[in-house]
Amino acid sequence: MRAELKALTGVRAIAAATVVLYHLIGQYPAITEDTWPQHVLRFGSNGVDLFFMLSGFIIGYSYHHVFADTRAHAQTYLDFLRKRLARLLPAHLFALTLMLLLGALLTIQGTPFLKTNPPGEFLAQLLLVMDWDPRHEARLSWNVPAWSISSEWLAYLLFPGVLYALSRVPRGALPTVFLGLPVLMACSYALGPANYGMIRILTEFPAGVALYLYWRGLTPAQTRVWTNIGTVCAVLYLPAGVLLGLAHLNVRWAVTLVPALLLALACGQGTLPHLLARPVPEYLGRVSYSLYITHYVVLAALRFTFFTAVARNSVLVTVGLTVIELLVIAGVAQFTYRYVEEPGRRWLTRRSARVTAAA
Repeated sequence: MRAELKALTGVRAIAAATVVLYHLIGQYPAITEDTWPQHVLRFGSNGVDLFFMLSGFIIGYSYHHVFADTRAHAQTYLDFLRKRLARLLPAHLFALTLMLLLGALLTIQGTPFLKTNPPGEFLAQLLLVMDWDPRHEARLSWNVPAWSISSEWLAYLLFPGVLYALSRVPRGALPTVFLGLPVLMACSYALGPANYGMIRILTEFPAGVALYLYWRGLTPAQTRVWTNIGTVCAVLYLPAGVLLGLAHLNVRWAVTLVPALLLALACGQGTLPHLLARPVPEYLGRVSYSLYITHYVVLAALRFTFFTAVARNSVLVTVGLTVIELLVIAGVAQFTYRYVEEPGRRWLTRRSARVTAAA
């Protein structure tokens, strides 16, 4: 098993937190109007783009040696997919079950839940195929953040081919790939009706793989250069997103700073990588998937139940409710990680090992 790059684990917490904040604050009517906070908050969705590139890097780091072996065959590929499913499924199915229970409760109470959350979309989420239609964006229903998990699953299916193609790119050309693909993604924002989620994963995941292939051959001099560049990009990342939002411009342009940022974190030199590698950020990074996949269900449950009866015309009340929501979200994420995600992953991994041994 390869050594963990702890700073890259820690940065996952920041990516998840921005998405949670995006959904949490975006629920307030005064903000969802065409106001400056709404445009700034759109930057929070860039956390998904950070995840996609980070995923490409980590999958490349963890499995490059497996697929680089010329003896790798179909069984190797199937074993890889089983391990990735073991990582995705437990928390995903748990969150989807919670949403199903909430939907049943609301339907019994007379709320037209199924009008915006049709059963067919539930089946697509169950099978992790809801974002695979190249013609349009995945329908944002049921557990909305799960669309990105569907995209991740597609990336895992394509990973050996992506790795094979990028491994044949001259090393000197790899920066053009991992810097250029996010630019292509940001430019595609103008396409509108196209499946933008599909475009994001098919540009950002390969960018992350190319980033890994370049990182693994860095010389000490190149490491120092990219550490400096990445540190500057890390400092500019949040202000750039906020300013783009304030100017009503495409916030995805901030994502073009992410490759250098991740490269600096992977190099492990400087203050920021050391801070993100500390125990608290690292632990929060481990819990980040459970936080990401369950937070929307918690928000939906609170919104549709007693929170709807509380007036939000008071700033003090709004702040108090937001604090309660954050505490509940954190508690559910911690529970999911400890009692669902990790035990489920270990159980499915053991099952995968038995199947592989039997084969």
